[in-house]
Amino acid sequence: MHYRLNEPDVIQETVEGEALIVHTRSGTYYNLEGSGTLVWNALLSGHSVEQIETTFASGSAAERAEIRAGLGAFVSALAAEQLILPRERPAEDLRPAAEPKTTFAPPALRKFTDMQELLLVDPIHDVQPAAGWPLPKDPPPQG
Repeated sequence: MHYRLNEPDVIQETVEGEALIVHTRSGTYYNLEGSGTLVWNALLSGHSVEQIETTFASGSAAERAEIRAGLGAFVSALAAEQLILPRERPAEDLRPAAEPKTTFAPPALRKFTDMQELLLVDPIHDVQPAAGWPLPKDPPPQG
């Protein structure tokens, strides 16, 4: 199966080998561990899970069953968090999924919710005029 980024709801960038991922509708952000960044970039480049598995199996001492299980759990977590969506057809020009001798470390997705309130602030409409961004407006009085 092939996947694509869930745009425009998800933004991402890889900086110095670390993927930075933000789900803009939930305000949740993510960190990838193990081979996560390699797998993430390969998925977004259009590689199938099977192609990524084959790449790791050819360059790693890890058992193919361990690679398959690790990739399956990781991709399921990415899909459950709505970070990726199925791609109708594979990309046409593919770079290698990983370096030929890349060691497989089970990829993991770490989820952070500590900044949701701040990330969900609308900097144009949800601010106190005197204080400015990023302080949200006081909630309307109830009652």
